[in-house]
Amino acid sequence: MALVGYRNLEWLLSRLLPADMGDASDYDADVSNIGLGVAELFDRFTGRKLRRAEGHIFETPADLDAVVVDLYPIEEIEAAEIVVGGVASDIESSIAGTHPGAGIVRFHGAPGNEADLIRLTLTGGYWCEDDAAMPAGAIPLPGDILNAWVIQCRAVCEAENTFRGKGAEKPDKKTGASISLDTLTLLPGVQRTLQLHTRQG
Repeated sequence: MALVGYRNLEWLLSRLLPADMGDASDYDADVSNIGLGVAELFDRFTGRKLRRAEGHIFETPADLDAVVVDLYPIEEIEAAEIVVGGVASDIESSIAGTHPGAGIVRFHGAPGNEADLIRLTLTGGYWCEDDAAMPAGAIPLPGDILNAWVIQCRAVCEAENTFRGKGAEKPDKKTGASISLDTLTLLPGVQRTLQLHTRQG
């Protein structure tokens, strides 16, 4: 089952849906959009992509001798290139070292100048439990982020009156409208948790 943020829909519904509610499928679209929207808001707040990805491309000006990528923990740097005038060249040998947990990649001096680009292709981020086995070398999503996600999703559901009492009507029932990130406000406790995972650099 596809993820709707950091877990699948069935898992998230089991944490959010009141026990006396009826057919959970009535809320699939709403809860999916809330889960995905809150996870995206977490990415915006922390300045990084928290969920694991393969083949992610990070680019930054090449006049730096160290960079903090936006996808970490780093599992693997699949390619390291410098792009000069639109032409990419391998600079893997220019990497002096990495700090995978902090997303830091250090070079033997700046590979280029401000007009050039460093392009890194990465596998990293936190693995979120799904129907597949966790890949070797992957790091699972920390429990505090998962708990913060559930708490924030629940707060959005309450604010949006997503779940209604039996027999209650709501004009926009089952619309599945996308959640606007511009109107979401993170709870203070959720912000404190995410500050511990904010990208530095």
